[in-house]
Amino acid sequence: MKKLLLAAAVLGASASGAQAATLTYEGTHQAPNAVEYYWFHADGGDVTIVMDTLSDGFDATLTIWQKVDGSYVAGQPDDSDWAFVNYSVGADTHAYFDESTQTFKNLDIGYNVFGVALKDGWLGSASLFPTGSSDPGAVFSGLSGDYLITVNGTLNDPIAFLPGELMSAGWLGYEDYAPYNTYPHDYKFTIDGNVSEVSQVPLPAAVWLFGTALAGLGTLSRKRTLAA
Repeated sequence: MKKLLLAAAVLGASASGAQAATLTYEGTHQAPNAVEYYWFHADGGDVTIVMDTLSDGFDATLTIWQKVDGSYVAGQPDDSDWAFVNYSVGADTHAYFDESTQTFKNLDIGYNVFGVALKDGWLGSASLFPTGSSDPGAVFSGLSGDYLITVNGTLNDPIAFLPGELMSAGWLGYEDYAPYNTYPHDYKFTIDGNVSEVSQVPLPAAVWLFGTALAGLGTLSRKRTLAA
């Protein structure tokens, strides 16, 4: 089951818009080919999003989508269509084995640029050495409006990484490398910037199909804590 905790540290917050805040989301990736959904609102400026997969065994992707105003697509989140904005995968700098020298490289790094300890997202690989990190994170500029974040395995990515690509166009649908990951897998991620939570809308009863996999839509709960 998935849960959503929104902890917002708000400075001078008002009901009229987003202010400097940190939103913290927690969830569980239940199985290969699952996808989880999270909503937030941004009022411009830089927005920093970083994930911690907490332990080895989940190579995650965060994808950001912007709501297409006036659209209606039955079975989509919020029964709306969403346009691709950007995505973030595991940190590029991680420990690896250099075949040319037959030595390990970057074993002393340990953390990504956001200070999150790197995890191995590909457990059980035949090579038996670190092959990748699973802690996405990036700074996104100019976000303004209502946004959706999807969390999925690294191979269930949108059909194309092009700005404006519609979610209704589908997904690549490749299956996660389930033998190399562990499920269910807990994670958390934070969103920093001029952001605020979006009132959760009921998800449609139907689920939508991408590739050969059904996207499971769990129930959500939330908790919001305002700074004193």
